[in-house]
Amino acid sequence: MQAVIRDNFKVVAIKRVNYTDIFKDGTGDRFYKARVSFMALEEGTGREMKVVNNMLILAESVEDANVKLALGLKDLGINYEVVGITESSIVDVYVYE
Repeated sequence: MQAVIRDNFKVVAIKRVNYTDIFKDGTGDRFYKARVSFMALEEGTGREMKVVNNMLILAESVEDANVKLALGLKDLGINYEVVGITESSIVDVYVYE
């Protein structure tokens, strides 16, 4: 982070979030949160259940986020539904290694 920070910097909070995927490739100046639902088989019973995942997308607009999401999920091989895409308050994402 030192390459990004040029002045006094203080972390006031760190929050754990549950995003199943982050699409940070390409251009964009905002992060958008997408809620995606699909049907999955429950391991124990074999019954179908609805699964909802939250994903984060770096994009220029909601429409751009939708396009990038579709490109990112095209190889998933299952039917999914985009429940909603909203602008996030997240400024940047740093992966913890």
